Amino acid sequence: MVAPVQAKLRKHFKPLNDELHIITEMKIKFLEDFNKRYQGLQDTLHVASALDPRFKMLSFIDDDRTRDQIYLDTLSEALTLHEKQTTEARQKESEKGPTQRNPSPGEDNPQNIDKKTADDGHLPKKMKALDQMFSDIVETSAPLRSYRELAKDEVWKYRNRDALPLDGNVFHWWRDQLDLPMLSSLAKIYLCIPATSVPSERVFSTAGDIVTAQRSLIKEEHVDQLIFLKKNLK
Repeated sequence: MVAPVQAKLRKHFKPLNDELHIITEMKIKFLEDFNKRYQGLQDTLHVASALDPRFKMLSFIDDDRTRDQIYLDTLSEALTLHEKQTTEARQKESEKGPTQRNPSPGEDNPQNIDKKTADDGHLPKKMKALDQMFSDIVETSAPLRSYRELAKDEVWKYRNRDALPLDGNVFHWWRDQLDLPMLSSLAKIYLCIPATSVPSERVFSTAGDIVTAQRSLIKEEHVDQLIFLKKNLK
């Protein structure tokens, strides 16, 4: 929500023709100070908003090119994350070593290859003729698609879906998008980032309420337990 809130504040700080001069000066000062905030984080904030199905239309950004660039950045990050996860999975598999498994019923194995070859001799003549004529130009399986093509498809599907209402549950929405695995993985990383340091600062305030002059001998582990219960019991 940070980038949409920023956009609303910038509009609010724009001077108006019918307001007092001192108000205009205050707005200008506010805007100058506000523009210094979140420097270097704007790209991260935009990708986070793009991955939130409530704000994925990026309607708080006026320029279409900027919106497209944000989704290109999102596509690039999703690809990088997927390649990293794939590499790690392969490394784990190689560390485990080769595993032996029984072939599935329809799978070729030394026992049924000869039977298959023998069955080919009983194919109808029409089928043999078709096979001889078109086997070099007909593909029986779809060509493999690159990860980039798959990621592009995901981004296209995601952008063309209806936005989630503002009162909707973002995490439940992403859990149900089984056909968007790359973007879902990226969303898990971005949407868990705290937008503010207030929750962590409140932990210190809670600790101050627990460890007082009247409870100065309380043990460290008990302090940790009480803070944990206070913050998580609900």
